[in-house]
Amino acid sequence: MNASVRLAFCILVLMACLAFVATALQPFRELEEKEAALSEVMAKEEAVIELKDAKQRELSAIVNDPKYLEIIARDRLNYYKPGEQIFRIVPIQDIQR
Repeated sequence: MNASVRLAFCILVLMACLAFVATALQPFRELEEKEAALSEVMAKEEAVIELKDAKQRELSAIVNDPKYLEIIARDRLNYYKPGEQIFRIVPIQDIQR
C-alpha cells in the first residue's frame, strides 16, 4: 500500500470512530438527565412520605391521647389554666416581617 492509501484509510477509521462517539454521546446525556430527574423525584417522594407519616402520628395522638388533644386545642384557642404561664417562641422570619 502506498502512503496516500494508508492516510486515507486512517482518516476513514478516525471519522468512523468520531461518528460512533458522537452518536453514543446523545443517549448518554439523555440518560444522565433522566437519572437526575429520577433522583429529584425520589427525594420529593421521600419528603412527602415523611410528612404523611408525621401527620399520621399526629392524628393517632389526637384520636388516642386526650391530653395531647387538650394541649393542641388550648394552643390554637390561646387558652390557659389559672396560674399557668405561657411562653411563645416566635420564629425569626415572623419577627422580621
